[in-house]
Amino acid sequence: MHTHYIDSNGSVWSVGDNTSSQLALQNAGDKINVAQMIGAEPTILVKEREILAKIDKQQNIGNIIDIKGSFNLFSSADAAATYSQEFDVWDSNVATVDSNGTVTGKTVGQTYVQIKIKDSADNVINTLYVLVSVVPDKDEYVTYPMVEAGQTFTVALKANGTVWSWGNNASGQLGLGYTGGMETEPRKVMSNIKKDCCRR
Repeated sequence: MHTHYIDSNGSVWSVGDNTSSQLALQNAGDKINVAQMIGAEPTILVKEREILAKIDKQQNIGNIIDIKGSFNLFSSADAAATYSQEFDVWDSNVATVDSNGTVTGKTVGQTYVQIKIKDSADNVINTLYVLVSVVPDKDEYVTYPMVEAGQTFTVALKANGTVWSWGNNASGQLGLGYTGGMETEPRKVMSNIKKDCCRR
């Protein structure tokens, strides 16, 4: 059982069972014994947790976070959120980020951009991380290359979006459309695996 009530300012408060997130407090839990205001803490929505960047190209990530303020019944929209973002990068040899969230790829590699969400008193209320994968500035490079090893096989993703595999195929784990045998050289499995790059 749960209940909600409205205060004189139009804010909604909730208390009781929260096993299905029916209290709108951003996380499911067993029970809330003390009433809490819906939207007392900002709702932070992250549109992307990773981006693909190209060397010497700029890409802004300041707009991938949406911060919503308090919920109010007397307002047609959520109360304006007065929060700021502070950006920092873990490895500035791979990429840099300016105070507006503009990322510039420097060399092939991966790093994280740290985003601190601050309230109007400059207190950090949340810290988020976005993975930045940097590839050379060529049109055919659409994703960050990877290689993964299974127990008796290997799968690789090229920067051009093609997937390759080799090794033991006893259970069809190479994804080649048949079972059995062994591939001693990389075999192409699929194409067009990509990560959207360099949006404006």
